[in-house]
Amino acid sequence: MDDDEAGPGFAVPNLAHWILMVTAIALTVVAPVRFLPPGALRVLLGVLLAATGTTLWVWGRWTLSRHGTNSDPARAPSALLDDGPYRFSRNPTYLGLVVVFLGAAVAFNSAWLLGFTAAEFLLADRQVRREESYLGSGSARRTSTTDHASGAG
Repeated sequence: MDDDEAGPGFAVPNLAHWILMVTAIALTVVAPVRFLPPGALRVLLGVLLAATGTTLWVWGRWTLSRHGTNSDPARAPSALLDDGPYRFSRNPTYLGLVVVFLGAAVAFNSAWLLGFTAAEFLLADRQVRREESYLGSGSARRTSTTDHASGAG
């Protein structure tokens, strides 16, 4: 594997994010620790947050796929995008995951999930810093909305 395939170094496998979520939910079931008052509004807010995060994550992954760049954090990004959710956030998939965690914490009223949201944020932040450093080195092509529309990139 050459440097272009190896990517920015340390990578958090996609599965690690979901292992955090399942672990936090299991702790919530076994030893619940609440941080909000009970109520249907809390559950609705949590579900809306989780749905928003999921939508952002899916949209980000779909945009990566549409532009032909990989979405595997262990591999080097092949393009720097400014299309789709990347117009608003450099890292919509990581942001989406953090929002999913936050939504789950609110919906389940789980201090465990809230704490794991912080862990998810730190994992995502570490990966983002690695990827941004790699992309800033000029190792990836820039792909914009106009490149995609014209067939370039």
